[in-house]
Amino acid sequence: MLSPYNHGDPWQVSFLDALLPQCDLYLAITGRFWFETIKDSPYVHWLPKMIQLDLAIDRHDYPILKRRFNPPGKRRFVYIGHSGWTKNTPYLSAIAQAAPDCPIAWIGRGKTPIAHLEPLGFQNFATETGKSTVAAYDFMLTVGRADANPTTVLEAMAWGLIPVCTPQSGYVGYPSIINVPLDDPEGAAIVLRRLQSLPDTELFQLQAANWRLLDEHFNWDRFASQVIDAIESTDSPACGFVTAEHRRKLRRLAMRSPMAYWRPQNFVRWLGRNIRLHYRRHHSQPDIPGKKGGDARHK
Repeated sequence: MLSPYNHGDPWQVSFLDALLPQCDLYLAITGRFWFETIKDSPYVHWLPKMIQLDLAIDRHDYPILKRRFNPPGKRRFVYIGHSGWTKNTPYLSAIAQAAPDCPIAWIGRGKTPIAHLEPLGFQNFATETGKSTVAAYDFMLTVGRADANPTTVLEAMAWGLIPVCTPQSGYVGYPSIINVPLDDPEGAAIVLRRLQSLPDTELFQLQAANWRLLDEHFNWDRFASQVIDAIESTDSPACGFVTAEHRRKLRRLAMRSPMAYWRPQNFVRWLGRNIRLHYRRHHSQPDIPGKKGGDARHK
């Protein structure tokens, strides 16, 4: 099994409980915060099979954009992402209200607006306009309540912005990735104001430390090595003991999930995928062996 993991809400991963006993190992794409707190979650019985797998980026895809920081008191924060429920954007609004002297902008799209943030809409970071837009900011802020391992943190680090996030965004224990508390706008405002007043030398030290993290750990060589080691491993531990009642509880949680198959939008997607698969199986025909050009078909 290879999939994101967090236990910050009761729904996101509960459906995996029916699948994990059939898997040898579970490569959980998740941050240090979630892996260190599994023992306090409803999924502690999965732990024997679990391997923590941090995400990765290729730094060549995210060139350095931040060469100098805005002066103290005029530094800028940006949130990059959608406004779906997993990103906990109402908390961003609450922080913006608590710290009006630390304005926050929003790059991204969403069905729900994010109050008190400056909306910049979709930006193509492959263009000079997109690059110059993100380079105007000093800090990338994300405040997920149940976010496994958001890649935007790593992308911001590569560009040279300093990431600021809740521990529940997965990243914790890295001094150069700044944490803000969850559900405490005033506490988060204190952190943002401290960052506003730091001398440039300290910001450049944080920036350099983040680049070292990307070079030494959050890279595809390490990621691929972990996946290959798991695939080639002969390990297949059993899940821990769990009562029948607890297993039924997890099934009920899976059925209540916004991702549950019975919800209309998910059922339509599932039905559409199966119709397309059925069509391909019955309407695509193999090449006739030995025919030149490879385009002759069975009739």
